[in-house]
Amino acid sequence: DREWVNYAINVAFSHVEPFLREALRLVLSINPSVLGLSCTFQQTLPSIALAKLVKKAAPDIHIMFGGAAMAGEMGRQWHKSHRCIDAVCLGEGEEVLPIYLLNRSRGDKTHFPGIIHRTKDGSIIDGGDAIPVRNMEAIPPPEYADHFADLPATLYASTRLQFEGSRGCWWGQKHHCTFCGQNAEGLAFRQKSAEKVEKEITSLSIKHNIRLVEFCDNILSETHQKNLLPRLSQKWPPLGIFFEVKSNQTRDRVRALASAGVREVQPGIESISTSQLKRMKKGVSGLQNISMLKWCRLYGIIPYWNLLWGFPGETLDDYVLTHKFLPIISHLQPPQACGTIRIDRFSPFYNDADNLGIQSLVPFAGYSQLLPDWSNEELWNISYHFEVSSYKRGMEPCDNRRVTEIAEICDKWRANWSDKVNLSLVNEAGCWIVVDQRNLSFPKIIKISFEETRT
Repeated sequence: DREWVNYAINVAFSHVEPFLREALRLVLSINPSVLGLSCTFQQTLPSIALAKLVKKAAPDIHIMFGGAAMAGEMGRQWHKSHRCIDAVCLGEGEEVLPIYLLNRSRGDKTHFPGIIHRTKDGSIIDGGDAIPVRNMEAIPPPEYADHFADLPATLYASTRLQFEGSRGCWWGQKHHCTFCGQNAEGLAFRQKSAEKVEKEITSLSIKHNIRLVEFCDNILSETHQKNLLPRLSQKWPPLGIFFEVKSNQTRDRVRALASAGVREVQPGIESISTSQLKRMKKGVSGLQNISMLKWCRLYGIIPYWNLLWGFPGETLDDYVLTHKFLPIISHLQPPQACGTIRIDRFSPFYNDADNLGIQSLVPFAGYSQLLPDWSNEELWNISYHFEVSSYKRGMEPCDNRRVTEIAEICDKWRANWSDKVNLSLVNEAGCWIVVDQRNLSFPKIIKISFEETRT
């Protein structure tokens, strides 16, 4: 309720000023020539708050912003609106950033692709859009020494090494999923060799004594599936690995993932309706998604997935089918969440809205609440999340009770689910035995003779 929200806001703000003071103290104690602030969504305004304090206390420190929230026009608008930001890296920076900083130290004020910066006289030099890194082999492994030096001992055991073996999406290059806006200008798929990935994660694991590895790749590549997984399967003790994968994995492939130490996956499952999945351009069927959940359960891998709705042009049949099948698969891992799709910048729903049934978009309401004095144009330029304000005629999403019922089924599914919930088939004494423990309060055992299976 409103009273609780106000209380939470007051508690949060009571920590903001002390945190900023301490962050400022740390920055000034180092006295850097350049301060870099990497922003992904919620980090932007806190970073600007710190940048303002640093610029006031030490005007000569060159403050640079980068990260996903600074891609393209978003970065340009943040730079224009805040003089405390001297420069912004508008995309991938491994190649251009060292050149920019070196030339800046020599007094060079020329254009740098992917960098927008402000000179001492206040003029702005825009080097144009960023050029994605093409050679992933040249990117060094991450350096985590400072992070682990400051990490509280109580958090060490649950800490994961973040690692990037590839960028872009090989599926998105062919068929861009309609709601996905993750890659900005870097959709083209690039990857490190399996040998380099294995060497780097092994080195990091030994160096920091961490055996949990979370791959930040958008999707596991065919090359890594074929050449990296067998290498990882030879490690003992095995690593505990997370990957994002395409959901059309076969039983053999899921078994290979488990053998390599993969314990968690995000398979990109957003529906079990084939017609809905075609609308999303996912390139899989509802049956393949259910099979993926089954194989993960069989081989002890946790799949993180969601159910999405609210797509332009969807039909009632999509939800009737989903409503029917969810109770049947309640022995499998439930979805993490259910909800309406969100329109993100760089996605086909944003770039090609008219052809996909969307008449008009508006920035997510939270932006204007956080920045009430900004114009509509400024808000549009910095927004990553959008809402549909109107659909093209005949393309409105379904407005029906099935969605609410599906959400309620999933809530109950999550509340009741455990490893004990199961549905299994056993061959015993000349017949099949079905052990149905989907409802633990009323388990069932059904015997089926081999003769019955032939009829």
